[in-house]
Amino acid sequence: MVALTIKTTLGDSLEKVTGVKGQSLPTSISGLSPRSPVLIGLDKLPIKAPHHSIIGDRGRGDSPNGSDGVVPYRSAHLDSAQSEKIIPYGHGGYQSPEAIDEILRILRLHVGLKAEPAHKVAAAQQLYVTLILLTALGNSFVCRTPESESR
Repeated sequence: MVALTIKTTLGDSLEKVTGVKGQSLPTSISGLSPRSPVLIGLDKLPIKAPHHSIIGDRGRGDSPNGSDGVVPYRSAHLDSAQSEKIIPYGHGGYQSPEAIDEILRILRLHVGLKAEPAHKVAAAQQLYVTLILLTALGNSFVCRTPESESR
C-alpha cells in the first residue's frame, strides 16, 4: 500500500525527491540486478550463520562456467559455505530428488543425526509424499486394515 501511494504521488520518477534525472522506483527485478546497491552492500557482509549451497547446472557439468538457467554458478557459489552440491537441474532444481536428499543430509547434520542409507531416505520421501496426498484428499477416503475387514 505504501509503495502504491508513493508511486501514485511521485509517478515512476524519483527525480522529484532526489533531484537526479533518470532514477525510478526500485522493482523486484532491479533489486536482483548485479548493479543493485542493496545487493552490492549485502555482498560485502559476512554470513554469520552456518550455510550450504545447492546449485543447479542444468545437467551440463560445466561449473564454474555453468548456470541453472537464471543464476550463473559464479554468482551462486559462496566460498564460505560449509558444503556445496551441484545438481543437474535448472532454477527449479530445489524440487529434485538430489536437492531433497542434500537438504535432508544438511538437516540431519545440524541436529546431530548420522546419515541414513539411501533406501531409507527414499522410503521416507515416499511416505512424506503419501502423507501430503492424503492430507490433500482430506476425509474423502477410508483407511481399511486387515483387522477392520474381518469385523
